[in-house]
Amino acid sequence: MHQTTSQREKLFTMTSAAPIKRQPLSRQVLRTLRDYIEDHNLGPGDRLPTERELSEDLGVSRNTVRESLGVLEAIGIIKRGPKTGAILQEADLNLLGEVTQFLLRSRGDLEDLFEARRTLEISLIPLIVANATDDDFAKMEKAVEEMRRDQARGGLGTDGDIAFHHALLHAAGNSLLMQFGALIQEFLRAPRTRMLLDPEKAQSSIEDHLAILDALRVHDVPRAQAEMERHLSTYTERVFNKPKDAPKTKPRSAVASV
Repeated sequence: MHQTTSQREKLFTMTSAAPIKRQPLSRQVLRTLRDYIEDHNLGPGDRLPTERELSEDLGVSRNTVRESLGVLEAIGIIKRGPKTGAILQEADLNLLGEVTQFLLRSRGDLEDLFEARRTLEISLIPLIVANATDDDFAKMEKAVEEMRRDQARGGLGTDGDIAFHHALLHAAGNSLLMQFGALIQEFLRAPRTRMLLDPEKAQSSIEDHLAILDALRVHDVPRAQAEMERHLSTYTERVFNKPKDAPKTKPRSAVASV
């Protein structure tokens, strides 16, 4: 969806009504670029305006534009080349999850993130029961087997564990919730690995997955939700070192060791 120069100038002017003057400039450039991408329905493979064009349109220096594009490149939104310019890329949740780990600086942040995951996955159970197909169930079974094989070889089964929950999210049939949930899964990769270091917890995780799958197959929403709650409570015990029903606290000054 390549724009001609005249089209680009017209479209970009509509997005940015006036040159950017307030600080921080690089952040406002990012917001304007986001709006530009959304307004013009750009997707993977589409090219953004050049640094020079962006600088002229926004009334900021090329260094400021370069800094903003560098942020987008660091999180995998674009890929830059000397001849190709800035090209939009497919979302890389693994990379975004790694970058966001720098933002999870306290134990409270991690607990908040886990609570978001717990709420999302339990509330999705009715959608999963309503929309799951035989192919979805097959993916869940494959993920459990992957986890089992990896542990038999001396591994932790982390990839299989994540694959199971990705299959659950996909089965709900809501693409936005699936992407949000998948991103949370990547954020929690480190604490998940910590939990799976315990052989007993690793084995019980497989059993939990099978119990969840069994309840979903027979369309038993209350039992599937109860099994999911029990499964996720393991994090409360193992990762946060708290009993299952302990009140939630947010000690923001304590850095989580994951």
